[in-house]
Amino acid sequence: MSRESDNHVLPFTQTIPPLALAPLAGLAVLACGSLPQTGLANVLIVALYMAPFCYGAAALFVLPILAIWPPLRRPSYPVAAIWGILSAWCAGMLVMWGQFYELIRWEPLLGFGAAGAASGLLYTYVVRRRSKN
Repeated sequence: MSRESDNHVLPFTQTIPPLALAPLAGLAVLACGSLPQTGLANVLIVALYMAPFCYGAAALFVLPILAIWPPLRRPSYPVAAIWGILSAWCAGMLVMWGQFYELIRWEPLLGFGAAGAASGLLYTYVVRRRSKN
């Protein structure tokens, strides 16, 4: 069941503010996931360390696709979550280049995937919320 507002193509410039907010959800997931290892006092440091990677993943794996494929500017929630997971995994592989033994374990993949899914879901939520107004 889709609304008429869901069917029109979102201008590219209207995707930038939601895309700027989306990595914050991934940062929150990664920072909270680091609590057992780092403790509460270092959560901000972890978030600041991970911010360039989260924003880099959005710039490298999401922004170009939004520019060339207009229907994906307003993805469904499942598509946004899967796209976020795949983007985060690709970014994780770039960050961990040469350390593939780390990618064999499930913890990094789970953490990056959860962060990517959260970012994708926040992006879609903000885009749909802004479209209603």
